[in-house]
Amino acid sequence: MGEVTSRYETLPKHIQVKINDLSKQQNTSRDVVIEAIDYMIESGKCTEGSYDLCVDALWKEVIAKTGYPSRLSPTKEYKKNNDDGIVGPVPRQYGMCTFHPSIERGKVVKRDGIEWSEFPVYVVDKTQFLGSGAYGDVYVGKKENGEEAAVKMINKAKMTERGIDYRDVYKEIMIQSKLFHPNILQILDVYENKFNISIATDIMSSDALKFANAHSVVGFTDPVLKCIVRQLVNSIGYCHQQNVAHRDIKPDNILVQGDTKNVSCGKLCLKLADFGFATECTKTQLLNTFPGTLIYAAPEIIEGVRYNGHKSDIWSMGVTLFVIATQKIPFVFKGDTYAYAEAQKSITYQFDNRFKSLNPKLQRIISGMLAYNPKDRLTADDILKTEYLQ
Repeated sequence: MGEVTSRYETLPKHIQVKINDLSKQQNTSRDVVIEAIDYMIESGKCTEGSYDLCVDALWKEVIAKTGYPSRLSPTKEYKKNNDDGIVGPVPRQYGMCTFHPSIERGKVVKRDGIEWSEFPVYVVDKTQFLGSGAYGDVYVGKKENGEEAAVKMINKAKMTERGIDYRDVYKEIMIQSKLFHPNILQILDVYENKFNISIATDIMSSDALKFANAHSVVGFTDPVLKCIVRQLVNSIGYCHQQNVAHRDIKPDNILVQGDTKNVSCGKLCLKLADFGFATECTKTQLLNTFPGTLIYAAPEIIEGVRYNGHKSDIWSMGVTLFVIATQKIPFVFKGDTYAYAEAQKSITYQFDNRFKSLNPKLQRIISGMLAYNPKDRLTADDILKTEYLQ
């Protein structure tokens, strides 16, 4: 590997940055990334001597694959899955999903495990209001080169007034900053002053709940639903590969990018967002805190028993997919938590003609995600291997 390392040191700085990003995202060494590029040159996928194009080509191969491989391998060819409707320039696009494998920031200061920008990369324009949350507002922010982002300004005083330590946001930032996937809302910049914590992300069109409601009369075609299932399962599967449980999956926390009126697979991007309840845990670890939203929470969370965060995420994603596909919730909550838990246990879905008209293969996937016993639930890998998504 010594020769490979020496070659890395002779490359231009911006190429080194891209290689470092790839190695970090793939949890491997930069030498392995360079060997993967060498393999692409040998197989004729890019031109020798043009490392800039080769790195972009490698990103294209990795991003276009359904779900990220756990490690890069210079001996493995990455196959493009054309079912995803992947179009547009790489590395900035995955279908309609904007993705930033390399983020340009100025000087950063590392504190509390976070790389804070010394000065904000995006200047907020408070005349361009995008929305508001419990602890602050979201505005359009602009870089010097004109690129725009959504900047969420979390008001520290508001959090303190409600008895919440604003430093709780640090954990959310740390976890989300480690996740690099086209179907996960990516943090582009973080900045803190004595008043606010500012988090910059891509600007999205809507959330999945509003998106589904807007199409409640005619619903979605099966190809569009297939695209939605693949993107959302890819997002949570990647989180679980990285030993992260989201713990608050619901349509409100899934953002939509692209043409939300004339919907087609090639014009649609969904991103998992809001990692405020997320935690790092392995696929076998049991958790004993119970966050989330009741009608999307798994039975074991409602019952207050130790639970597997990955398995509970699958349940919540199953309820979410049910809602997106039918515009109805599978279990009706009438104010009685015990009765709601019993409904989950008896699998009394609120089946209607909309659900019965879905592709039977999709019905089986959702039913497999809503298995009462966590051990019987499908995993993200199981779902991606189903006939429906082949």
